Amino acid sequence: MGFNIKAGGPNWWEYALLALVVPASFLVYSSNCYPLLNSDDALNILMTFYYKLPNDWYCWGQDRGGTLLPLLSQIFYRGLGCRPVTAVSLSNYLILLLGYLGFSSLIKNRGLRMVLALVWFFPPFRFVDLLRFPLGVQYSLLGLGIALLRKIDFRYGHRIRNHVYSLLVLVIAVAALWVSDFAWVSFSVLTAMLIVSHRLRQQGNGLSPMVVLYVVLGIVGAFLFIRYAKQYAQVQNDNYTHFNSWEGILGSFRMLLGRWGEVFAFHAADALFSMYAWGCGLAVLVLFHSFWKSADRANWDRWQWAYFFAADLLAVFGGIMLSKWVALNNLGRWYFIPNYISLWMLVLVLADNLSLRRVWKRITVIYLLVLALLGGYSSIRYMQRVYPGTLRSQVDLRSELLQLGRIGLVADFWNAYISASPDPERIKATPHDGGVKTMELVDAVFEQPRLYVIRDMWMDHFPDTLLQFGRVMVKEGYPFRMGGCFLNQYVCVPRYEQIGMASFFFNKAVRKDDSSAVVEAHIPEGCMMWGPYFNLCKGKYVVQFRIHVDAFDRNRDIARCDVVTDYGNRQFAQQHVSPENLNERGDVRVILHFTLNEYVQGMEFRVFTAGGVAFSVGEVVLQEL
Repeated sequence: MGFNIKAGGPNWWEYALLALVVPASFLVYSSNCYPLLNSDDALNILMTFYYKLPNDWYCWGQDRGGTLLPLLSQIFYRGLGCRPVTAVSLSNYLILLLGYLGFSSLIKNRGLRMVLALVWFFPPFRFVDLLRFPLGVQYSLLGLGIALLRKIDFRYGHRIRNHVYSLLVLVIAVAALWVSDFAWVSFSVLTAMLIVSHRLRQQGNGLSPMVVLYVVLGIVGAFLFIRYAKQYAQVQNDNYTHFNSWEGILGSFRMLLGRWGEVFAFHAADALFSMYAWGCGLAVLVLFHSFWKSADRANWDRWQWAYFFAADLLAVFGGIMLSKWVALNNLGRWYFIPNYISLWMLVLVLADNLSLRRVWKRITVIYLLVLALLGGYSSIRYMQRVYPGTLRSQVDLRSELLQLGRIGLVADFWNAYISASPDPERIKATPHDGGVKTMELVDAVFEQPRLYVIRDMWMDHFPDTLLQFGRVMVKEGYPFRMGGCFLNQYVCVPRYEQIGMASFFFNKAVRKDDSSAVVEAHIPEGCMMWGPYFNLCKGKYVVQFRIHVDAFDRNRDIARCDVVTDYGNRQFAQQHVSPENLNERGDVRVILHFTLNEYVQGMEFRVFTAGGVAFSVGEVVLQEL
């Protein structure tokens, strides 16, 4: 089959160096220690704390980014009692370590395996999201799947261990696709390589039934699981799976060439990375030239993994350029993590398998080792001196907020969830109204004994009054700085609001001005007034409608008022207005009490006419009890 090339066994110094590299990387890049931890990272921490299936197969209702890390983190969090941030750090690095071991099994030379360890655990800053982003987890699973695939001997297809390994590979492939939809590209390339290799070993006699069986099982299993998991996604983003236009593709190429032009011209902020880029370019040219000159470059058994990583590099790069989602996100550096991994694996496989003199092999290993060290050091130096200018952990910085006790926080998205990551039990946080990932946390924020607002990235100053999630928040005390942010305490006061006619929508037959809306007698039965689509937190409320009738029939209803959401599909209160409700001047104040047990969006206060009676609506008042 050609999957049975054995790598040279590690010796004590390789274990010793690996035992230094992995913990050192953990102390810089894990969630516990990373100086640039952001709210996207913090979502994994909060989801670990709040995790519940089946609703959380994907990150709080979105249709991408499977929650493998929060799921595995339950072992450390609930099983071993670790903090959520520590649990995420451990589960993430466990997957990364398995991914490294999987890819390193393809490399026989011990020195080159150490190069891979540095490339993997200490990437340059532009690819540091390998250690943070789902694409890093995806490729870790790919490496683990490759290691298990190489243990299968397809010449003896019915051995029990072959079936066990095949099933494990399928589970890993489905998990990778769950973590990142883009995994289908790499696993499709891997499947194609498996089929080509099998046919070559069988001299073109067709595929083994075992190969066909597991390929079909993998496709069907992945389809069914992803379809099941995504049915719980509350947000469907069409752009995520759409192809870019030709103009967009050309624009992406121009943007990419411009960025790399700056790097190679030493115009980027990090000169060390420019040196690293030139060094990588030289290594690629020399190794490709040596491979092209080798007499056995067509030897499939020897070069199959070089062909795989070359094909994966091209296929993934093509997918990136074709993706509308990537273009909308300005070709973020994290999307090129697969290219970083595939290119380095291609370089290492070529260096490992080329027939070089011993002295040239050593020079090659030392050169790649120095190059990997330069890339790793450039990342640390960039963070320390350029951005963010410190190596202090964000979790450590935000832990200062724990001095405030049990608090609720309202902030910009990029400040909210990360501020709760030191201890989600004591700190409840939510982005401000409009950028929320989960509404469950909103009520928890306002239930805390003290409420604070972080203005960074959101406002220039703290206003005296804020309206957030239907709550009226009044500033109390003075601003102060803590946890790297400016905060101010706020208190919630009961909401009392006279809602002007400009906030409502009306039937075109209704006459209205700033203070009232008039419904004529000739207008047929139906909804005359609706809106204002308020968002309200849980609590008890009353809404009042002031209605005046000039002339009416004692035997005919006049109007109906109600409180609804979801465009009338969910009703909280209603009342019919009949002549018996009117006073001697023809006035009535309709009072509707309702209770919300959760945060509700799009609340409507509606007025219907029964037809045949003229009336006016002069005032609508909302009051929180």
